Amino acid sequence: MPAFSGKFSGNIEAQTSLTVADESNHEMLLAQVRGPQQSSDPRWNGATITYSAVLDLANGKGMQRGHFVNAHADGRSFGSFEGLVTPVDGELRCDGTWTATGGTGPYAGMRGGGKFSMRMTSPKTVETSWDGQYDL
Repeated sequence: MPAFSGKFSGNIEAQTSLTVADESNHEMLLAQVRGPQQSSDPRWNGATITYSAVLDLANGKGMQRGHFVNAHADGRSFGSFEGLVTPVDGELRCDGTWTATGGTGPYAGMRGGGKFSMRMTSPKTVETSWDGQYDL
């Protein structure tokens, strides 16, 4: 399996939140983020990632889970992710794992996974770095 890494800066294109009435400061968020990938692997460099995530937060801490789709010039790759959300120095951060589950074109049957680290740099912008391995 080739090892690879990358990063992207994405914009939150849609977001909604709900207050959960079981305890104070408990909320659930649904968000969709999109942005261009930068990677040393030419298959991922320039691909556009779109991910949809659900965050379950109490006092700014909790879990994020979701699904991602990378639009490459020659097909799509997709999978899921989950991570732990924590506030750090006034920013929300999330560290977790991702799993590739398939794709289209040359990415059909793709498998792999790795780690990611995300931080919200503004209320509408996220920066994410990732690494891992994949097999086509």
